[in-house]
Amino acid sequence: MSKRAISVQSVARGAEDSRALVVVSEEQEVNGELQAVPVGEAPIAFSNKLTDKQILELVKDTTKQIEKKADEAKALRERLNVLLEKEAKEA
Repeated sequence: MSKRAISVQSVARGAEDSRALVVVSEEQEVNGELQAVPVGEAPIAFSNKLTDKQILELVKDTTKQIEKKADEAKALRERLNVLLEKEAKEA
């Protein structure tokens, strides 16, 4: 598996709560160069009363969900490509 990176983007702070966008990127080779390619993202909302440590745990939990969905999407893409190749050979 390629190296994945986590970032928090688009933070909006309200009077009582905040929202942010958690993005997971993966290093992939594009045109012969390693580049960070987003593999998934998810919005989070949290109370301004939470500590930084609590927010970090929320980000980590969200990251696990993003990575799980990204892995599921990759597996589905691979299965679909196998079916397309099989169908093309049969045509």
